Amino acid sequence: MCLSRLCCIRFEGCRLLGAEGTRMIFTYLMCLQTELCDQEHLFNSDWTKPEQLFENWRPLIEMAICVIGAVQSCVANCNENRTLFVQLGGFTILLNILEPLMRCIVTILDKDDPVIRELVSWRGAKPLPLVPIRESIFKAKGSDEITMEEQLEIRLNEYRLVNSTQNEVNIVAFLCHCWRVNQEKVNEFLDEKKTEDWTPMSETEEVFVLAHHILNRINFGENMKLGIDDQITVLDIENFFKMKEAAMLIRVQMELKEMMIIPIREDIQELDHLIELSKERYENVLKRKLDIINAAIDRDSRLEEEIYILPREIMKQRKVAFEGESEAKLRTKDHNYLRVSRALRVHANEASKSNFD
Repeated sequence: MCLSRLCCIRFEGCRLLGAEGTRMIFTYLMCLQTELCDQEHLFNSDWTKPEQLFENWRPLIEMAICVIGAVQSCVANCNENRTLFVQLGGFTILLNILEPLMRCIVTILDKDDPVIRELVSWRGAKPLPLVPIRESIFKAKGSDEITMEEQLEIRLNEYRLVNSTQNEVNIVAFLCHCWRVNQEKVNEFLDEKKTEDWTPMSETEEVFVLAHHILNRINFGENMKLGIDDQITVLDIENFFKMKEAAMLIRVQMELKEMMIIPIREDIQELDHLIELSKERYENVLKRKLDIINAAIDRDSRLEEEIYILPREIMKQRKVAFEGESEAKLRTKDHNYLRVSRALRVHANEASKSNFD
Protein backbone atom coordinates (compact mmCIF):
# COMPACT_ATOMS: atom_id res chain seq x y z
CA MET A 1 0.00 0.00 0.00
CA CYS A 2 2.82 2.41 0.91
CA LEU A 3 4.69 1.52 -2.27
CA SER A 4 1.63 2.17 -4.45
CA ARG A 5 1.06 5.56 -2.81
CA LEU A 6 4.68 6.54 -3.39
CA CYS A 7 4.47 5.50 -7.05
CA CYS A 8 1.28 7.55 -7.46
CA ILE A 9 3.20 10.65 -6.40
CA ARG A 10 6.43 9.91 -8.28
CA PHE A 11 6.10 7.81 -11.43
CA GLU A 12 9.86 7.30 -11.64
CA GLY A 13 9.55 5.17 -8.51
CA CYS A 14 7.86 2.49 -10.63
CA ARG A 15 11.21 1.69 -12.23
CA LEU A 16 12.72 0.95 -8.82
CA LEU A 17 10.16 -1.82 -8.36
CA GLY A 18 11.77 -3.79 -11.17
CA ALA A 19 11.08 -7.33 -12.33
CA GLU A 20 11.32 -8.85 -8.85
CA GLY A 21 8.75 -6.48 -7.40
CA THR A 22 6.45 -7.01 -10.39
CA ARG A 23 6.60 -10.78 -9.86
CA MET A 24 5.81 -10.27 -6.18
CA ILE A 25 2.72 -8.22 -7.03
CA PHE A 26 1.75 -10.87 -9.57
CA THR A 27 2.00 -13.54 -6.85
CA TYR A 28 -0.32 -11.61 -4.54
CA LEU A 29 -2.68 -11.08 -7.45
CA MET A 30 -2.79 -14.84 -8.01
CA CYS A 31 -3.66 -15.30 -4.32
CA LEU A 32 -6.53 -12.85 -4.74
CA GLN A 33 -7.68 -14.74 -7.83
CA THR A 34 -7.65 -17.99 -5.84
CA GLU A 35 -9.83 -16.51 -3.12
CA LEU A 36 -12.31 -14.99 -5.56
CA CYS A 37 -12.47 -17.57 -8.32
CA ASP A 38 -11.81 -20.90 -6.61
CA GLN A 39 -14.30 -20.39 -3.80
CA GLU A 40 -18.01 -19.55 -3.90
CA HIS A 41 -18.25 -16.96 -1.15
CA LEU A 42 -20.03 -14.59 -3.53
CA PHE A 43 -22.93 -16.99 -4.02
CA ASN A 44 -23.18 -18.37 -0.48
CA SER A 45 -23.36 -15.00 1.26
CA ASP A 46 -26.57 -13.58 2.65
CA TRP A 47 -27.06 -10.35 0.69
CA THR A 48 -29.68 -9.11 3.15
CA LYS A 49 -26.89 -8.74 5.74
CA PRO A 50 -24.11 -6.69 4.18
CA GLU A 51 -22.35 -6.29 7.53
CA GLN A 52 -21.87 -10.08 7.66
CA LEU A 53 -20.29 -9.99 4.20
CA PHE A 54 -17.90 -7.22 5.22
CA GLU A 55 -16.85 -8.98 8.44
CA ASN A 56 -16.18 -12.29 6.67
CA TRP A 57 -14.32 -10.66 3.79
CA ARG A 58 -12.37 -7.99 5.68
CA PRO A 59 -8.88 -9.54 5.10
CA LEU A 60 -9.72 -10.25 1.46
CA ILE A 61 -11.02 -6.74 0.89
CA GLU A 62 -7.87 -5.25 2.38
CA MET A 63 -5.70 -7.49 0.19
CA ALA A 64 -7.75 -6.60 -2.89
CA ILE A 65 -7.35 -2.86 -2.24
CA CYS A 66 -3.60 -3.17 -1.75
CA VAL A 67 -2.95 -5.47 -4.72
CA ILE A 68 -5.14 -3.62 -7.22
CA GLY A 69 -3.68 -0.31 -6.07
CA ALA A 70 -0.16 -1.67 -6.54
CA VAL A 71 -0.97 -2.94 -10.03
CA GLN A 72 -2.46 0.41 -11.01
CA SER A 73 0.33 2.56 -9.58
CA CYS A 74 3.48 0.43 -9.86
CA VAL A 75 2.82 -1.71 -12.92
CA ALA A 76 0.39 0.04 -15.25
CA ASN A 77 2.40 3.29 -15.25
CA CYS A 78 5.74 1.70 -16.20
CA ASN A 79 6.41 0.20 -19.63
CA GLU A 80 8.92 -2.40 -18.40
CA ASN A 81 6.80 -3.56 -15.47
CA ARG A 82 3.65 -3.56 -17.56
CA THR A 83 5.25 -5.67 -20.32
CA LEU A 84 6.47 -8.26 -17.81
CA PHE A 85 3.11 -8.25 -16.05
CA VAL A 86 1.28 -9.01 -19.31
CA GLN A 87 3.79 -11.73 -20.22
CA LEU A 88 3.21 -13.42 -16.87
CA GLY A 89 -0.53 -13.49 -17.57
CA GLY A 90 -1.50 -10.71 -15.20
CA PHE A 91 -4.02 -9.19 -17.58
CA THR A 92 -5.91 -12.49 -17.76
CA ILE A 93 -5.92 -12.72 -13.98
CA LEU A 94 -7.42 -9.22 -13.77
CA LEU A 95 -10.21 -10.41 -16.07
CA ASN A 96 -10.65 -13.51 -13.91
CA ILE A 97 -11.00 -11.28 -10.85
CA LEU A 98 -13.45 -9.02 -12.66
CA GLU A 99 -15.67 -11.93 -13.71
CA PRO A 100 -16.85 -13.09 -10.23
CA LEU A 101 -17.51 -9.49 -9.24
CA MET A 102 -19.70 -9.02 -12.31
CA ARG A 103 -21.38 -12.38 -11.64
CA CYS A 104 -22.08 -11.10 -8.16
CA ILE A 105 -23.80 -8.02 -9.61
CA VAL A 106 -25.79 -10.20 -12.03
CA THR A 107 -26.89 -12.51 -9.20
CA ILE A 108 -28.12 -9.59 -7.12
CA LEU A 109 -29.92 -8.07 -10.11
CA ASP A 110 -31.73 -11.34 -10.78
CA LYS A 111 -32.88 -11.68 -7.18
CA ASP A 112 -33.54 -8.10 -6.13
CA ASP A 113 -35.13 -5.62 -8.55
CA PRO A 114 -34.83 -2.53 -6.28
CA VAL A 115 -31.05 -2.50 -6.73
CA ILE A 116 -31.57 -1.44 -10.36
CA ARG A 117 -32.16 2.07 -9.06
CA GLU A 118 -28.80 2.01 -7.30
CA LEU A 119 -27.13 0.62 -10.42
CA VAL A 120 -28.49 3.45 -12.56
CA SER A 121 -27.65 6.16 -10.03
CA TRP A 122 -24.07 4.97 -9.44
CA ARG A 123 -21.32 7.40 -10.51
CA GLY A 124 -17.61 6.67 -10.68
CA ALA A 125 -15.15 8.63 -8.58
CA LYS A 126 -12.50 8.96 -11.31
CA PRO A 127 -12.93 10.06 -14.95
CA LEU A 128 -12.41 7.47 -17.65
CA PRO A 129 -9.61 7.95 -20.19
CA LEU A 130 -10.60 9.25 -23.60
CA VAL A 131 -10.89 6.82 -26.48
CA PRO A 132 -7.59 6.95 -28.42
CA ILE A 133 -7.49 8.04 -32.06
CA ARG A 134 -6.46 5.40 -34.58
CA GLU A 135 -3.93 7.20 -36.76
CA SER A 136 -3.58 4.23 -39.13
CA ILE A 137 -7.13 4.72 -40.41
CA PHE A 138 -6.18 8.12 -41.87
CA LYS A 139 -3.78 6.31 -44.19
CA ALA A 140 -6.69 4.52 -45.85
CA LYS A 141 -6.78 3.69 -49.51
CA GLY A 142 -8.61 5.67 -52.19
CA SER A 143 -12.09 6.94 -51.41
CA ASP A 144 -13.64 4.39 -53.76
CA GLU A 145 -12.17 1.55 -51.71
CA ILE A 146 -13.18 2.77 -48.24
CA THR A 147 -15.57 0.36 -46.56
CA MET A 148 -18.43 1.35 -44.29
CA GLU A 149 -16.40 0.25 -41.25
CA GLU A 150 -13.49 2.50 -42.29
CA GLN A 151 -15.87 5.37 -43.00
CA LEU A 152 -17.32 4.99 -39.51
CA GLU A 153 -13.85 4.92 -37.93
CA ILE A 154 -12.76 8.00 -39.90
CA ARG A 155 -15.85 9.95 -38.83
CA LEU A 156 -15.29 8.88 -35.24
CA ASN A 157 -11.66 9.98 -35.32
CA GLU A 158 -12.62 13.33 -36.84
CA TYR A 159 -15.18 13.82 -34.08
CA ARG A 160 -12.68 12.87 -31.35
CA LEU A 161 -10.15 15.39 -32.67
CA VAL A 162 -12.47 18.33 -31.97
CA ASN A 163 -14.40 16.91 -29.01
CA SER A 164 -12.31 15.98 -25.99
CA THR A 165 -14.86 16.56 -23.24
CA GLN A 166 -15.42 13.81 -20.68
CA ASN A 167 -18.91 12.77 -19.70
CA GLU A 168 -19.97 11.52 -16.29
CA VAL A 169 -18.90 8.02 -15.31
CA ASN A 170 -22.08 5.98 -14.91
CA ILE A 171 -22.42 2.20 -15.00
CA VAL A 172 -23.05 2.14 -18.77
CA ALA A 173 -20.01 4.29 -19.56
CA PHE A 174 -17.86 2.17 -17.24
CA LEU A 175 -18.92 -1.13 -18.84
CA CYS A 176 -18.50 0.35 -22.32
CA HIS A 177 -14.96 1.40 -21.43
CA CYS A 178 -14.15 -2.11 -20.16
CA TRP A 179 -15.69 -3.57 -23.30
CA ARG A 180 -13.58 -1.43 -25.65
CA VAL A 181 -10.34 -2.04 -23.76
CA ASN A 182 -10.79 -5.81 -23.74
CA GLN A 183 -12.27 -6.23 -27.21
CA GLU A 184 -8.95 -5.79 -29.01
CA LYS A 185 -7.25 -8.25 -26.66
CA VAL A 186 -10.00 -10.80 -27.25
CA ASN A 187 -9.76 -10.38 -31.03
CA GLU A 188 -6.02 -11.00 -30.92
CA PHE A 189 -6.58 -14.10 -28.80
CA LEU A 190 -9.23 -15.46 -31.16
CA ASP A 191 -7.01 -14.87 -34.20
CA GLU A 192 -4.20 -16.87 -32.61
CA LYS A 193 -6.39 -19.86 -31.78
CA LYS A 194 -6.19 -22.89 -33.97
CA THR A 195 -9.04 -23.79 -36.27
CA GLU A 196 -9.89 -26.99 -34.45
CA ASP A 197 -10.13 -25.10 -31.15
CA TRP A 198 -12.78 -22.69 -32.43
CA THR A 199 -15.89 -22.38 -30.26
CA PRO A 200 -18.95 -20.12 -30.64
CA MET A 201 -18.27 -18.57 -27.22
CA SER A 202 -14.72 -18.47 -25.88
CA GLU A 203 -13.84 -18.30 -22.20
CA THR A 204 -12.41 -14.82 -22.66
CA GLU A 205 -15.84 -13.56 -23.77
CA GLU A 206 -17.71 -14.60 -20.64
CA VAL A 207 -17.17 -11.15 -19.16
CA PHE A 208 -18.92 -9.70 -22.22
CA VAL A 209 -21.92 -11.92 -21.55
CA LEU A 210 -22.12 -10.57 -18.01
CA ALA A 211 -21.84 -6.97 -19.24
CA HIS A 212 -24.67 -7.65 -21.71
CA HIS A 213 -26.81 -9.10 -18.92
CA ILE A 214 -26.25 -6.10 -16.64
CA LEU A 215 -27.01 -3.53 -19.35
CA ASN A 216 -30.03 -5.51 -20.51
CA ARG A 217 -31.59 -5.07 -17.07
CA ILE A 218 -31.40 -1.27 -17.42
CA ASN A 219 -32.48 -1.17 -21.09
CA PHE A 220 -28.91 -0.52 -22.25
CA GLY A 221 -28.87 2.93 -20.67
CA GLU A 222 -31.71 4.22 -22.84
CA ASN A 223 -32.34 7.35 -20.75
CA MET A 224 -28.80 7.88 -19.48
CA LYS A 225 -26.32 10.53 -20.59
CA LEU A 226 -23.72 8.87 -22.80
CA GLY A 227 -20.93 10.07 -25.05
CA ILE A 228 -20.75 9.19 -28.73
CA ASP A 229 -18.22 6.38 -28.22
CA ASP A 230 -20.37 4.90 -25.47
CA GLN A 231 -23.52 5.06 -27.61
CA ILE A 232 -21.74 3.17 -30.38
CA THR A 233 -20.31 0.63 -27.95
CA VAL A 234 -23.79 0.06 -26.49
CA LEU A 235 -24.92 -1.00 -29.97
CA ASP A 236 -22.11 -3.57 -30.04
CA ILE A 237 -23.10 -4.88 -26.61
CA GLU A 238 -26.79 -4.94 -27.50
CA ASN A 239 -26.14 -6.95 -30.67
CA PHE A 240 -23.42 -9.16 -29.16
CA PHE A 241 -25.37 -12.42 -29.34
CA LYS A 242 -26.66 -11.68 -32.83
CA MET A 243 -23.11 -11.09 -34.05
CA LYS A 244 -21.99 -14.34 -32.41
CA GLU A 245 -24.85 -16.13 -34.17
CA ALA A 246 -23.72 -14.68 -37.50
CA ALA A 247 -20.13 -15.79 -36.86
CA MET A 248 -21.33 -19.29 -36.04
CA LEU A 249 -23.38 -19.51 -39.27
CA ILE A 250 -20.40 -18.43 -41.37
CA ARG A 251 -18.24 -20.94 -39.53
CA VAL A 252 -20.70 -23.74 -40.28
CA GLN A 253 -20.71 -22.80 -43.95
CA MET A 254 -16.90 -22.82 -44.06
CA GLU A 255 -16.66 -26.20 -42.35
CA LEU A 256 -19.16 -27.72 -44.77
CA LYS A 257 -17.02 -26.58 -47.69
CA GLU A 258 -13.78 -27.76 -46.08
CA MET A 259 -15.23 -31.18 -45.32
CA MET A 260 -16.82 -31.33 -48.79
CA ILE A 261 -20.26 -32.01 -47.32
CA ILE A 262 -23.21 -31.13 -49.54
CA PRO A 263 -26.42 -30.69 -47.51
CA ILE A 264 -29.84 -31.05 -49.04
CA ARG A 265 -31.23 -28.10 -50.99
CA GLU A 266 -33.60 -27.00 -48.22
CA ASP A 267 -30.78 -26.83 -45.66
CA ILE A 268 -28.54 -24.91 -48.06
CA GLN A 269 -31.29 -22.41 -48.76
CA GLU A 270 -32.04 -22.01 -45.06
CA LEU A 271 -28.36 -21.49 -44.23
CA ASP A 272 -27.90 -18.96 -47.04
CA HIS A 273 -31.04 -17.14 -45.93
CA LEU A 274 -29.84 -16.90 -42.32
CA ILE A 275 -26.41 -15.67 -43.42
CA GLU A 276 -28.01 -13.03 -45.62
CA LEU A 277 -30.18 -11.87 -42.72
CA SER A 278 -27.08 -11.66 -40.53
CA LYS A 279 -25.30 -9.51 -43.12
CA GLU A 280 -28.30 -7.19 -43.36
CA ARG A 281 -28.44 -6.96 -39.57
CA TYR A 282 -24.73 -6.11 -39.45
CA GLU A 283 -25.13 -3.40 -42.11
CA ASN A 284 -28.08 -1.95 -40.20
CA VAL A 285 -25.95 -1.74 -37.06
CA LEU A 286 -23.24 0.10 -39.01
CA LYS A 287 -25.83 2.50 -40.42
CA ARG A 288 -27.16 3.19 -36.94
CA LYS A 289 -23.61 3.94 -35.78
CA LEU A 290 -23.11 6.34 -38.69
CA ASP A 291 -26.44 7.99 -37.87
CA ILE A 292 -25.29 8.50 -34.28
CA ILE A 293 -22.01 10.16 -35.24
CA ASN A 294 -23.61 12.25 -38.03
CA ALA A 295 -26.37 13.40 -35.68
CA ALA A 296 -23.74 14.39 -33.11
CA ILE A 297 -21.76 16.36 -35.69
CA ASP A 298 -24.92 18.14 -36.92
CA ARG A 299 -25.97 18.89 -33.35
CA ASP A 300 -22.58 20.37 -32.52
CA SER A 301 -22.68 22.45 -35.71
CA ARG A 302 -26.09 23.87 -34.81
CA LEU A 303 -24.96 24.54 -31.26
CA GLU A 304 -21.84 26.32 -32.51
CA GLU A 305 -23.96 28.40 -34.88
CA GLU A 306 -26.35 29.34 -32.07
CA ILE A 307 -23.44 30.28 -29.83
CA TYR A 308 -21.97 32.62 -32.46
CA ILE A 309 -25.31 34.21 -33.51
CA LEU A 310 -25.39 36.59 -30.54
CA PRO A 311 -21.77 37.84 -30.91
CA ARG A 312 -22.30 38.36 -34.64
CA GLU A 313 -25.50 40.31 -33.99
CA ILE A 314 -23.77 42.46 -31.39
CA MET A 315 -20.89 43.19 -33.78
CA LYS A 316 -23.38 44.10 -36.51
CA GLN A 317 -25.24 46.53 -34.23
CA ARG A 318 -21.95 48.06 -33.10
CA LYS A 319 -20.93 48.58 -36.72
CA VAL A 320 -24.23 50.32 -37.54
CA ALA A 321 -23.96 52.51 -34.44
CA PHE A 322 -20.34 53.41 -35.24
CA GLU A 323 -21.22 54.36 -38.82
CA GLY A 324 -24.12 56.50 -37.60
CA GLU A 325 -21.92 58.22 -35.03
CA SER A 326 -19.19 58.88 -37.61
CA GLU A 327 -21.69 60.37 -40.03
CA ALA A 328 -23.14 62.60 -37.32
CA LYS A 329 -19.69 63.94 -36.46
CA LEU A 330 -18.99 64.68 -40.13
CA ARG A 331 -22.28 66.58 -40.50
CA THR A 332 -21.46 68.85 -37.57
CA LYS A 333 -17.69 69.37 -37.87
CA ASP A 334 -16.38 68.67 -41.38
CA HIS A 335 -16.81 71.73 -43.71
CA ASN A 336 -16.11 69.79 -46.91
CA TYR A 337 -18.61 67.12 -45.91
CA LEU A 338 -21.28 69.77 -45.27
CA ARG A 339 -20.59 71.46 -48.64
CA VAL A 340 -20.79 68.17 -50.57
CA SER A 341 -23.88 67.08 -48.65
CA ARG A 342 -25.62 70.42 -49.41
CA ALA A 343 -24.72 70.17 -53.11
CA LEU A 344 -26.17 66.64 -53.24
CA ARG A 345 -29.43 67.82 -51.64
CA VAL A 346 -29.72 70.74 -54.07
CA HIS A 347 -29.07 68.42 -57.00
CA ALA A 348 -31.70 65.99 -55.73
CA ASN A 349 -34.28 68.79 -55.32
CA GLU A 350 -33.66 70.11 -58.85
CA ALA A 351 -33.93 66.60 -60.27
CA SER A 352 -37.25 66.05 -58.54
CA LYS A 353 -38.62 69.40 -59.82
CA SER A 354 -37.59 68.60 -63.38
CA ASN A 355 -39.46 65.33 -63.20
CA PHE A 356 -42.70 67.14 -62.33
CA ASP A 357 -42.20 69.62 -65.17
